[in-house]
Amino acid sequence: MGKTVGLMVIVGVAALWAALPPGALAFEEEVILFRSVHDPAVEDPSIEWCRSVAPEGVPIHLLPDAAIVRLGASLWSLQSRASDGVVVKEKIRKIGLADACGYLVEGIGPGKSGPFYMEGNVGGFEFVAAGECTFTASDIPVQGIVLTGCNLKVEPDPAQGLLGGIATSNSVFNVGQVPGFQTGSFWTVHTYWE
Repeated sequence: MGKTVGLMVIVGVAALWAALPPGALAFEEEVILFRSVHDPAVEDPSIEWCRSVAPEGVPIHLLPDAAIVRLGASLWSLQSRASDGVVVKEKIRKIGLADACGYLVEGIGPGKSGPFYMEGNVGGFEFVAAGECTFTASDIPVQGIVLTGCNLKVEPDPAQGLLGGIATSNSVFNVGQVPGFQTGSFWTVHTYWE
C-alpha cells in the first residue's frame, strides 16, 4: 500500500508539473533592500512631471499643486544585524536615485491613503512602480511626523527582462519640519526576471 501511495504522489506531482504553461518556472527572483532619503542634493521632480505620470484614476485636474508631494531621493545600501535583523547602519553606500510623486487625494491622516508613483535606479537596475500609500499615524513619536506604508506594483520592462514585482516601504514624512527627523523610507523591492 505504501508503494502505491508513493507512486500516486509522484504521478500527481509530475502531472501538475506537466500542466504548467511553458516557461512558468523559467524565471529568476531578486530582492533588494535599501534606504531612501529625501535629499536636497537631488532635485525634486517638477510639478508638471508629477502631473504627467499620475497613475490611472488620479483626478489630477482637480488636485492643487500643494496636494502633490514631490520627492527627489538618494538610495542607500544598509546593514542589519544577523542575529535579529535590526538595522545597524542606514546609509553605507549610495546605490542610486529616485524621483517620486505622492497624490494627496484624501489628505493626510491615519487611515487615509493616496496614489504614489516612483521611478528609480538601483545599481543600474531601472524600475517604475506605482500603487498606494496609507498613512498610519501623524503623531508618533511626535506631532508633525507622518508614518506611512506603501505597496507598489513594479511594472514589467521587457527590454531589461523584468517580468514585474512589488515594492513596499515603511516611510517617515517629516511634514512638520521637526528637528532630528528625515523624510525617507526603508524599501523592499521584490522582482521576477526572465
